[in-house]
Parts: sequence; C-alpha cells; structure tokens
Amino acid sequence: MSQDPSSAPARAPRFGWPVRMLLFLVLFHMFFRSTDVLYPWEDWLHELNESEGLPASTRQWRLITTKVSTRLASRVDALSLSTELRRV
Repeated sequence: MSQDPSSAPARAPRFGWPVRMLLFLVLFHMFFRSTDVLYPWEDWLHELNESEGLPASTRQWRLITTKVSTRLASRVDALSLSTELRRV
C-alpha cells in the first residue's frame, strides 16, 4: 500500500538552531561590513562636522564629496605603499 504524502513523517531540520544563528551572524557581518566599505560614512560625518552646517548648494555638496574622495584615495595610496614595502 502506498502512504498518503500528507501523512508522511516530517523531516528533521537540516541545521539546528546554533548553526542557523552562526550563519545569520556571518551573513549579517558580511553584508554590513561590505556596505561600510562602499559607503564611507565616517569620512562624510567628519567632513560635515568640519563644515559650518549642512551644505545648501550643489557646489558645497561637491566640495565635501571631493574632500571625502581625496581622503579615501590617500588611504588607498598608503595601503598600497605598505603592502609593497612588505613584499620587498
């Protein structure tokens, strides 16, 4: 006799709750650390604090963006120099 699929016993979960929590934390960390790299919020905050207030014009926004880009470029240059020195 064939059994009805609805009366079949339920399968055990593939992962227990500790593994699920670990996977959640790993994925959460991967996602939000990757957005930290993409969006340099600390640099923007620093530049906004140095300015007298919120930018009122597009020109002022561009100036802040240029300063943040320059700061990021200097960090990348310093990082590439330090890795080159380690190789030598």
